[in-house]
Amino acid sequence: MNSEIVLSTNVGQINHVELKTKVTELIRWAHNRMGAKKDHDFEAMVIFDTNEMCRDLQSIAEFKVLKLTDLSKIFQKGLTGGYGDFFGLNCVTYAKWIRAHLSEQKTSGGTLEHEVVKKRLAEAKEPTFEEKRELSEANLQRVIEKYKRTGVVDDNGNPSYLYLWNTGQLRFDKEQWLHYCERAKHNETTRLNAKLTEAKNNVNKMAVNEITSELANINGALIQSIARNLAVKDWIEQQLNKNNNE
Repeated sequence: MNSEIVLSTNVGQINHVELKTKVTELIRWAHNRMGAKKDHDFEAMVIFDTNEMCRDLQSIAEFKVLKLTDLSKIFQKGLTGGYGDFFGLNCVTYAKWIRAHLSEQKTSGGTLEHEVVKKRLAEAKEPTFEEKRELSEANLQRVIEKYKRTGVVDDNGNPSYLYLWNTGQLRFDKEQWLHYCERAKHNETTRLNAKLTEAKNNVNKMAVNEITSELANINGALIQSIARNLAVKDWIEQQLNKNNNE
């Protein structure tokens, strides 16, 4: 099945192997957009999310009618807050985005029903304040424990940052935020330059062109996500130092 046919075919009818390949690419793209760090945990997460999402796409009746082009649009809208706040990139988030998208497509007498449907979905699915707090604290603890092991803040979608900020545990002014953005841009530029050097050494012209383009047009949303991770990293280090001094 060629690429054009795959893109125009309902996901419920696409060969499982081909669907898995496309969904993996989409999930990797989403995490890359949010500045995810590549490590063993990342690969395991991508595999798990891909398997779960493919199962849902080919078993849930309302999902089966989607096309890969629909999924791409859904992810782009979801990542930019089009379906509301989300607490990390995972199977639950993807399913929520898909249901919100499907509700927007429903019509009654030519009038969109999506506001009513989305409200009902939110009422049925929205966790309580206490559940949100527990999820946020659990995610923050995961981020802290991984940082202790690897020195890397893995906060995809910045849920830990949002939790710390909303609870008043993390605070800084506009000047400090700009400083975090400068650090983030420096780090991302350094990372891309290292990749560019490697691509040149391997005489990989395609990679050189792609990385050069990335350097010339560094994604602003990615820089902000990295900046938030840096803020969380500083907060964690402060907490660890405080505990060591007590």
